[in-house]
Amino acid sequence: MRAIESVDTFLVDLPTIRPHVLSMATMMRQTAVFVRIHCSDDIIGTGEATTIGGLSYGPESPEGIKLAIDTYFAPLLVKSDPSRPAAIMAILEKNIVGNHFAKCAVETALLDAMGRRLGVPISELLGGRRRDGTWYAAMATGTDGLSTQWPSPGQWASCRLNDDHLMLRIVRIVCTVAHLDHTPENCSDENLRFWCQRCHLRYDHAMHQREAYKTRRAGRAIEMFP
Repeated sequence: MRAIESVDTFLVDLPTIRPHVLSMATMMRQTAVFVRIHCSDDIIGTGEATTIGGLSYGPESPEGIKLAIDTYFAPLLVKSDPSRPAAIMAILEKNIVGNHFAKCAVETALLDAMGRRLGVPISELLGGRRRDGTWYAAMATGTDGLSTQWPSPGQWASCRLNDDHLMLRIVRIVCTVAHLDHTPENCSDENLRFWCQRCHLRYDHAMHQREAYKTRRAGRAIEMFP
């Protein structure tokens, strides 16, 4: 029978490309927690979790995640069957309240071990991938190559799809709240839609035509009867 033999955790400090400014702190580095689950069949599953801003942003910090896994998670994980991630997570949920980031890291490590054992990507264990290709964070291009700044609208960016590198033009999409009955005072959930500006204008096209026609008629009436 397969069993989990040990659980390792370690912190890695990763420098940020540029200062990441939050309302409560300015981050110059990001601390990530890595979890490695060692199984008796020589399979090692790896998971990761992190939070930003320490405890000033949420109830968990990287240091706290590591401490929780080492102290409370590991004793429950050791000797468990790694081929049953769902059963293990049910045990953790029953015995440990909260600690969602820590649980996410452990679950990812369990699924990673399962995928390695079966020789398939984790996506195949979760219903299969939704699309082919891998998208990377777009980086603006220039005469000096790829810059480290996120591109602004009007700039070009690159991504990779399968073995091809594509150039994408960055655009700004304005999102709006649409009132289906065109009554701004009616803010019930059934009457509201979160649409981009283009979809909102297309939906309101007929109304805009009617309003423009009324405006033109009113203008002509004023000219005829000053």
